Amino acid sequence: MANQTNVKKLWSANTGVANTFSWSGGFEVFKSTEVEVYLDGPQLTYTATTINESATPREYSVDIANKTVHIGGADLTTGDLVIKANTDVTSARATYQGGSSVASADLNQNQDQLLRKLSESKIADETSFSASATPPENPNHGDIWFDSVSGRTYIYYVDIDSGQWVEGSPAFDSQHVTITGDINLPDNSKVNLGTGTDLQIYHNGVNSLISDQGAGGINIQGSHINLLSPLGDKSLINAEDGAAVALYHNGTNRLETTASGVTISTDLVVDNLKAKKITLDMGGELTIASGIITATHSFHSVDTESDAGSDDLVTINGGTAGMLLTLRAADNARTVVVKDSTGNIRCGGDRTLDHSQDSITLLYLDDTNGWVETTFANNTA
Repeated sequence: MANQTNVKKLWSANTGVANTFSWSGGFEVFKSTEVEVYLDGPQLTYTATTINESATPREYSVDIANKTVHIGGADLTTGDLVIKANTDVTSARATYQGGSSVASADLNQNQDQLLRKLSESKIADETSFSASATPPENPNHGDIWFDSVSGRTYIYYVDIDSGQWVEGSPAFDSQHVTITGDINLPDNSKVNLGTGTDLQIYHNGVNSLISDQGAGGINIQGSHINLLSPLGDKSLINAEDGAAVALYHNGTNRLETTASGVTISTDLVVDNLKAKKITLDMGGELTIASGIITATHSFHSVDTESDAGSDDLVTINGGTAGMLLTLRAADNARTVVVKDSTGNIRCGGDRTLDHSQDSITLLYLDDTNGWVETTFANNTA
């Protein structure tokens, strides 16, 4: 028992009347609402009244006596039309009250109702499988077609707008796989690489892991490698071929390699420092102004205000707790006197720097205690 008629929209081959199609011999229905019409995939809208010629999707009416449907809108020219039955089984065709007589015609209608629905369900559950160089004609939703030329599998999918063949397997050859969409793996499902699953990539529900289980190491190659924060708005590590490798804290460059060593932008805190050689960064010459200088580095030369023959150094600004500062005289012809306990400097008496080889090293304790002398070198008279 057939329950649908597939029609190519060539009207002369059907009823000869524009937009009117016959399912003669295709199936039987009890009422007009049991006839469904699909045009190039989507289902049209049944109406029992006057057809709205501009409706979207198109409307159609049913003539059960002549087994035809009429579709509204502009005359159709090409494409595919499917007319099918969907028998209503929400209630029996005939029902009986206690003590009433039973007519054979009523029993037959109830039997036909069930048989038709069973037939429709059977056909709806049947999926068409085919293999050919070209797509099959008049496909139904869910049909499967194997393209014998490309070696790819397609599924016919009907959505609200149209029906189309959708590729059901990725394109591949003997050595490559091309995937145009996402690959979704649940937690703890791994991407295994290598003969013995040497490299594993997965998410365990809490953390994302790249796990090297095999021999050798993990090599990351690139001329510019940038490790970013989750939102991609901050650098964590930035490495460039032939240039610097930089470490960041909250997006700020704190440590960077150079051709000669490492540059640290702010403080370096270590528990135990062992070094073969420590070179203090030489700052510029500082000139006393009203007894004050401001240190910006750990090593400065100091000159008198307005090149006076002698000048007192009373206060040093710019200190941080634990900072070491070495000062030396800028000129042999002028004398800098580091004053003891006059400002924020504490030493074993006033210290005179009257030669470029004279120096004093101070340690900054805090804002209350200021600078204290650690060493003083009076190398020339």
